Order: sequence, then C-alpha cells, then structure tokens
Amino acid sequence: MMNTHKLKTWPNYFEMMEKGIKTFEIRKNDRHYQTGDMLILKEYCPNTEQYTGQALAYEILSVISIKAVFSNVWNIDLPSEIEDFVIMSLVRKYPDLELLNLHEIM
Repeated sequence: MMNTHKLKTWPNYFEMMEKGIKTFEIRKNDRHYQTGDMLILKEYCPNTEQYTGQALAYEILSVISIKAVFSNVWNIDLPSEIEDFVIMSLVRKYPDLELLNLHEIM
C-alpha cells in the first residue's frame, strides 16, 4: 500500500529539489518510508515559522538505511541518534507543473 508523507522542507533545500540538483532526502525513518510511497515536500520558512505555499511531489525509488551503509559496508559504529535515518532516492512527479498549490494538497 502506497503512503503519502507531507514534509517540511527549508527554502535552500526546496530550491535545490525544484531545480533538480538534489534528488534524495535524508530523514529519520519515523514514518516507515517505503519504495513507491509519495513525498510531498512543502516549503517552510524557519525564520517566519510559516509555509510559503509551494510544494513538490516525489515518488520514493529506493530507501537505504544509514546504519546499513556505515555499519555493514564500512564497519563504523554510529551514534544512536543517527541509526534510524534513511537515504531516499526520489523521482519528481508531475514535473510539467511548476509547483503544486499547497492548498490543494493539505
């Protein structure tokens, strides 16, 4: 079953995602992200503590645990705060649309 996850994204990261420079997310896996799930990245300004009204949609192509990469590949012990994080490879959905209207996806 595909889930949709709505996430705050700070303006500098949002801009890189919008331009296609950044095609991944690193997040705590407290939402049990799965391949095929949808991410809605909502631009959020930490200075004003408000959403800007812009959002981008992505499909998760793969989910890799940080622990698996560092512990299994390089045999490095990680602090417990980092163990639950994952790297998600993403592909943009609806790339022909400039930005999604945040009010339509709330």
